[in-house]
Amino acid sequence: MFSYSDMSVPRRSVPLRAQSQAEWARRLRHQITLPDEGHSACDADSGVTVWASEIGLQRAVITWRWIRSQNIVMLEDPLSISTNVRFMSDAGMPLSDSRRVLMLNEIVHDLPWQTLVNAPSRIRPAPARRQQPSVPRVQHAGAHA
Repeated sequence: MFSYSDMSVPRRSVPLRAQSQAEWARRLRHQITLPDEGHSACDADSGVTVWASEIGLQRAVITWRWIRSQNIVMLEDPLSISTNVRFMSDAGMPLSDSRRVLMLNEIVHDLPWQTLVNAPSRIRPAPARRQQPSVPRVQHAGAHA
């Protein structure tokens, strides 16, 4: 069961070698998507989503902020995807920051997260068209309907 304390990325990093990165990405599961405070789920224009999986006995989390404009959902900042995964080369060396950002964006791109954010139950309905008020029919005393 997911708790709100799981919204933050664990401090303890989880090393992940290059040959295991694709497998970890395939095992990621949606944990929660929350609109920003002050918005309901159906009218949120921004929020955060969390996905996670296990690597060995450790919880590996990836989270990012999103924005929506005209029902198009996108990353708020592709350079600010957070994770506790420490991506390693096959030789056991940490990946460069630019390679790490690229890997995280590839992972997020492959996840069906926009569908969850933009699900029909979360889409804000279009405003109803204003109609001219109808004139109520007045019944006179003693008249039959």
